[in-house]
Amino acid sequence: MSLAPDLHTKAHALRGATLRAAWCVLLCALAGCQLFHPTPAATGKSPLVPFAANDNQTVLEVFFVRLPPGQEESLKKLWQDVDEQSLPAEARRKLSRNGFRAGVIGSHIPPQITAALEKATAPNAPGKLAVTESPDQPGATRHEMLLQTRQRGELITSGVLPEFHVLEWSEGRPRGATFQNGQAEFGVISEPAGGGHVKLELTPELHYGDYRQRYVSGEGMFRLDNSRKKKVFDDLKLTATLAPGEVLLLAARPERPGSLGDRFFRESDTTAPRPRLLLLRLSPNPHDAAFSGEATGNAAEPDAAR
Repeated sequence: MSLAPDLHTKAHALRGATLRAAWCVLLCALAGCQLFHPTPAATGKSPLVPFAANDNQTVLEVFFVRLPPGQEESLKKLWQDVDEQSLPAEARRKLSRNGFRAGVIGSHIPPQITAALEKATAPNAPGKLAVTESPDQPGATRHEMLLQTRQRGELITSGVLPEFHVLEWSEGRPRGATFQNGQAEFGVISEPAGGGHVKLELTPELHYGDYRQRYVSGEGMFRLDNSRKKKVFDDLKLTATLAPGEVLLLAARPERPGSLGDRFFRESDTTAPRPRLLLLRLSPNPHDAAFSGEATGNAAEPDAAR
């Protein structure tokens, strides 16, 4: 059987297709058509669609500030500019008894805090902050938290202490306990409060022991969770409502060493206690912060490796 006729037919068809394609190119060139649209040159603007406003999202700027030693008088002046009365009286009493101090700063930030925040550095790695190269030196770090309504975020405020001693005042009496490999955190929840305000809930938590893997259910499926045991101090839950630009300030009371607040703001048992502050600022322009790609649901203090 001869294949010559088939090959001749295919070659003839190929020459016909090539001639038709050439005529199409020539006609398009004469008519001023473009076969392909060139990629536009970069103009310095992102081609992505700008981030749309979402009432279910909250952007918090988180600052960890370490002040140099010998700043007792400066701290006293600082608290004069803080509105502690904006927090519920009962919550303030319980927090104070356990060595915490908290209040709200308006849009006017005190000069000594502004100076520290202007030098704040970005985190060394996503999800972990490092205030300075040395934990013994003053400095500040800045991070962003993007929270959905009623979504839980975490603020890690201490290093992992081999023996985390807890002295908690509850129901009018002290209770002491020691936890192995303990680390202090605040669980953070936000929700809209109307008029651009946001209500924040911060609950002190102690995570301790070894990590364990277990399956947990959620949203119709099971997922593998790698976590540790935790003790939640529900009695010390702090609730504050912030307007855009306002700051929630938390710190330990220096006059109560060894208290729960002191342990929550301590890097390790070997470092000398130093004035340390935690500031949460409600972003006045959440769209830019959320679109920047830097926001997460977790933030950690320096050397607070899990």
